[in-house]
Amino acid sequence: TQWVLPNADARGYYRWSLPAAMMQNITQLAPGTLSPRERIGFVYNLTALLEAGLVHGDDYLRALNSFANDAEPEVVKAVAEGIERVRVPFELPGSEASFRRYVRSTLRPALDRIGFGVTPGESENVRELRSMLLHGLAATGRDDQVIAHCEALARSYCLDATTVDGSLADIAVTVSAMRGDSALFAQYTQRFEQAPTAVERQRFLGALGNFRAHRMMLRSLDYALTGPLRAQELLQIPRTAADIPEFQEEVYLWMTANYDAITERMPSVFAIYLPYFAGGCSLRLLGAAEVYFGEPRHRPAGTEKELGQLSAQVRECAALRQREGPAVTAYLESIAGAK
Repeated sequence: TQWVLPNADARGYYRWSLPAAMMQNITQLAPGTLSPRERIGFVYNLTALLEAGLVHGDDYLRALNSFANDAEPEVVKAVAEGIERVRVPFELPGSEASFRRYVRSTLRPALDRIGFGVTPGESENVRELRSMLLHGLAATGRDDQVIAHCEALARSYCLDATTVDGSLADIAVTVSAMRGDSALFAQYTQRFEQAPTAVERQRFLGALGNFRAHRMMLRSLDYALTGPLRAQELLQIPRTAADIPEFQEEVYLWMTANYDAITERMPSVFAIYLPYFAGGCSLRLLGAAEVYFGEPRHRPAGTEKELGQLSAQVRECAALRQREGPAVTAYLESIAGAK
């Protein structure tokens, strides 16, 4: 027997595992053998197996790359979600360029196939997938052509919003901030403050934390404290900035340095989530957060529970990175050398 699928039509609510050889056979034969529902279920199941330590990181990345060429948008969406899920543990220090090349080689063919722009009559699934691919290729893959395309869309949107399809407006504005300068920051803060609708306000707020030049990142953090943000908006800019690997620790330190100013402007129900600025894979940063939020004045009711959940997440991430890091690094280097 070459392989067997333990969850026919992906109807069962359970996870399953097979020997590595059978898993590889399914991966290779999936496009012509499994139904779209089964292919989607296979990718999600594979992600669960990786996190459980039953699939190795290099095999996981190979499988995602294979499924990325699928004609079914929902399958490619599952691939994009899988890449985002392992972005933090697998974008290892010193291997960032290799991981970004992998992201580009995996996701870019799908974007080229469906096109950069919306076409008449296409399904909502395709539109949603396009936005995910643009985001993944820009933010994680650092694809220059994709970033430039989003910048052009954002310029067009700011001149006339009707020229950009609604499914692309958010991603265009957000990505355009990545290489943005002071002039763009000033334009976006003005658009945020003068937004005629809640959707427009949220669109530009979402971009303000995505400026990647260091001086612009610091400016965005300052705006989070000094700008006309509502209590429920206060953490969005620093959270976005903290999701950028090279800025995470600096944003965490900014949060602790400005803890009183931040918490004075929000209900304690929001303050209990501040420990998540130490999320990711760093046990050192987690240790610092456990000490800081262990102090009574930094621990409003409910913080202990959130800190416990953060600790579990970071330790799982760190364990995955330690366990699979060498295999992932070797795989990424091998495919880079083969090109």
